[in-house]
Amino acid sequence: MKTDAAPALLPSLGRLFLYFTLLFVIVVIPAAAQITDPALRIGVMGGVVVAVTEANGNNPTPGFRALLRLEPGWMFRPEIGVGYFPYRDVHSVPDLLDVEGIAYPIDVRLVIAPTSLTSIDPYFFVGIGFTRYDAAKPGTALSPFNEHASLRGEYLHAPAGIGASIRIAGRLSLEIELANNFGFTDKLNPNLDGQIDNLWNGMIGLSYAIPVRTSR
Repeated sequence: MKTDAAPALLPSLGRLFLYFTLLFVIVVIPAAAQITDPALRIGVMGGVVVAVTEANGNNPTPGFRALLRLEPGWMFRPEIGVGYFPYRDVHSVPDLLDVEGIAYPIDVRLVIAPTSLTSIDPYFFVGIGFTRYDAAKPGTALSPFNEHASLRGEYLHAPAGIGASIRIAGRLSLEIELANNFGFTDKLNPNLDGQIDNLWNGMIGLSYAIPVRTSR
């Protein structure tokens, strides 16, 4: 039986993004007033997403992420971001445990850059956030599909990974990241097996640093 829950997908996503944006603006940006020459770095990345769920197919799909990062001039750099991650996990036996869907991860991260080279800032990061998911294609009748599992909703996730910001020219940089969004839940695939579902992703893109204020 079809439901009318789909129209609520984007409004719900918008509310989550608004909450995190307000938190970022209220708590983080005012702290920049105490920092010499801070900058806000905005960026867009694209790459590959691999959903690790019940099917164990490890099927790559394209994904995208936008970020807003405060760079205060030291190693700790808070960041907020939102992603668009279509995912697909197909079993070696057709229609067994298969799933296709879309995930919208929104998170706040703490980027830690312990050292800075001439033009390269290697870093690692941890964070917390929410993922909105829509399992558009659950398993078929051949699969142990749980008819009581929700095909859309939200869950808590914790991103962790490594990356590098490589300065190209002036304030423009190349961003490279490898991350895993630990899901704390078994919701991405409605063929429930009690194991945590994860979203691995490798991203590459461009970012630009905007000065918040200029030192005197």
